[in-house]
Amino acid sequence: SIGRNVLVDGAITTVGSGYSLIGHGGNGTINGGDITFTDVLGNITVQGADTSGGGANGFAQIGHLTIFGETVSGDITMNARGNIVVTGGTAGVTGDARIGHGGPAVGTVTSSSMTLIANGNIAMTSQAGAGQAIISNLSTSAADSLQLVVDNANPIAPAFGAATFSINSGSDLTMPNSAGEVRIYTVQPSQNTVGTTINGDVFVPTPVDVDDDNNQYGVYFPGGTFVGGAAFRVYYKTGTAVPVPNPAETILEFEEGSFYKLAVALSELQDRLPLFRYMRLANYPWHHASFCGGKGACDPGFDPYQSFIFEDNVYWIGEISSEVL
Repeated sequence: SIGRNVLVDGAITTVGSGYSLIGHGGNGTINGGDITFTDVLGNITVQGADTSGGGANGFAQIGHLTIFGETVSGDITMNARGNIVVTGGTAGVTGDARIGHGGPAVGTVTSSSMTLIANGNIAMTSQAGAGQAIISNLSTSAADSLQLVVDNANPIAPAFGAATFSINSGSDLTMPNSAGEVRIYTVQPSQNTVGTTINGDVFVPTPVDVDDDNNQYGVYFPGGTFVGGAAFRVYYKTGTAVPVPNPAETILEFEEGSFYKLAVALSELQDRLPLFRYMRLANYPWHHASFCGGKGACDPGFDPYQSFIFEDNVYWIGEISSEVL
């Protein structure tokens, strides 16, 4: 758990074979174990050498390093409240930036599932003729997977934000050694920039709500189906699974426990209110949610008691008295 940013920078030294690594170090012996970023409050950045620094090997990596063909294993899990950024260095071809096990000699990865979750963006940028941006799962087990998730600050439908997924030409997003699933959770096609193949296959986005082997709409992490034999699948929050607002009003139904916390716990308002904020579109300025409890099922007629009203302020109307939160 990190209270600020994580920076793995290949340009930390100007002598010898300098590199920056989180993981076991390619010494021909034991290389294994999980690497877990439980909660990073800022960004996770992996940066290949972009100056004359880094010596002969100015690479940066989160994963176990294979130099002598080692056999390695271990899951890689990241949760960043900011962005996840992988950028190849400009100093030379050794300035790669990698998330995943591997290295100069590929070796054997017997098992490894990788899940990279960002509240913000995920960006991969390679440099032409220089360092490559790599997110790669070399596991030989078909039971393993590679998952990338953007915009996890809005994990529940229908909320979504402006987070982007981008990968440029020359970058490597692959799981080449097995039939494991490659899943990429995004917001909508217009917020993705894909300038290269994904897992060796060309990415062609479909029109909104048109699913195919590589695209599925109306899906929030960790949902969605996967088509057997597909190289990858991109999931979009926008689509048929997102409720379409009525121009007059939008009804949001809550379970009793969740709604009660929203009504009485001021400390939780900052976490709950973004859901409503993202729905306050110009065409749908009024949003109401009835309280699912007390009298039973939610009442779309909005009885003035036991109801929650969100306009310019937040109000909780009780059965006896009203008070402004």
